[in-house]
Amino acid sequence: MKIAFVYPPQMYLVRPTQQRGLGLLALATYAKHLGAAVYVLDLTVVGARPYFTEDQLCILEECSAVFITGCALDIPSVNGVIHEIRHDVLSRVPYIAVGGPIAYSPIGKIAADCVVAGPGEDFVQDVIAGSRPYGRLDYSLRSLALGSIDAYPFPDRSLLPSKERGIFHERAGLDANIRSTTLTTTRGCAGHCAFCVSGSSGEGMVSRGIDSVRAELDHIVSLGIAAVRVSDENVTCNKARLYAICTLMKERGLLWRCSSRTNPNSTEMYSRMRASGCVEVSIGVETADQHVLDLLRKRQTVAIAGRAVDNAVSSGISSVRALMMAATPGEVPNTQTLNMAWAADHPAATVCLTGFVPFPGTAIYRHPDAYGCRLYFDGDMNLWSVRGDASLPEARISIIGGMTREELTESWRNQIAYLDSRGQLNHG
Repeated sequence: MKIAFVYPPQMYLVRPTQQRGLGLLALATYAKHLGAAVYVLDLTVVGARPYFTEDQLCILEECSAVFITGCALDIPSVNGVIHEIRHDVLSRVPYIAVGGPIAYSPIGKIAADCVVAGPGEDFVQDVIAGSRPYGRLDYSLRSLALGSIDAYPFPDRSLLPSKERGIFHERAGLDANIRSTTLTTTRGCAGHCAFCVSGSSGEGMVSRGIDSVRAELDHIVSLGIAAVRVSDENVTCNKARLYAICTLMKERGLLWRCSSRTNPNSTEMYSRMRASGCVEVSIGVETADQHVLDLLRKRQTVAIAGRAVDNAVSSGISSVRALMMAATPGEVPNTQTLNMAWAADHPAATVCLTGFVPFPGTAIYRHPDAYGCRLYFDGDMNLWSVRGDASLPEARISIIGGMTREELTESWRNQIAYLDSRGQLNHG
């Protein structure tokens, strides 16, 4: 069986291959493990149609199935890819399935034969065995329930036709052309944040074994890759496991960055990370308004978030980023003041202040009234707040009985201007 795995165009990103998600590549690797002939087609940097080259069309002609990944922002390009395959390209139309975060979008907007929500390994196994499911399906990885995630192979990066570079912030002071990749050490999430698909699923978290992580890092080094972004936010949750990963990174001379929860945190923890080659950490602060944190089910305090940032800075990590949101559920006029005061109290932190987006699949998207807000989608699929032309969209919500959409937008832009004036605003 021949299967094509397609990364769709992502024209809303300035550097689309910079921090590539490897979920699709993991499925391609597993399909290869099961005996299928696999082809990974990278369209992330493709501009206007036609999307496919002549060589890629020849590959698609031989495939009986095509799997495409994406998120909510990718709906237009994913549908464009599907249309090109079905109507403009092939004499024989293959079975087309779509998965990833895009699966939580309204089903009628995606033109695939099947839309898969959740882990895809079982789905790939079923398709290779001869099944062709249709419609929207929620898959739950059977081995996750058994705690045997390491039974699945890690992503084979040699299958990727393009190379990733430049994962570090400029404050890290590193060559932007260092060859890099992403790495996931857990699946699922230990949190239940209302604004996150992983947190809203309630499926919990499963960690990979250290031996599995070691083997993947050896694979990464063998390909000449020198830098890694640990892309799951749970890597710091278990200190013993974190320190074991630090040892693996140091032994291989890898530079790395990660995202981190605010707790646990300590100067010792961040110092161990720095000594192992960690040059950047992004900490999920979200907001300096405790009421908003509580409403978002973040399960942290403003004080703990501040200590996490201070400890990371004092440990000597080159780039410490505070990930924060504006125009959020629960926001009041004073939230702006609290956020700006927080930034002033932590001047060494670069602040990435994005506008809150009610992504499909999250608790807030499903039940906005329960979070005191109304949602707005204006047909602009570039929901994210970091754009190539530096423009910002309007706020995506209004507060029921509180701040209007226009007021939330103004507050967000005021905070952006304040951070920029202080040199703390994250650009890109």
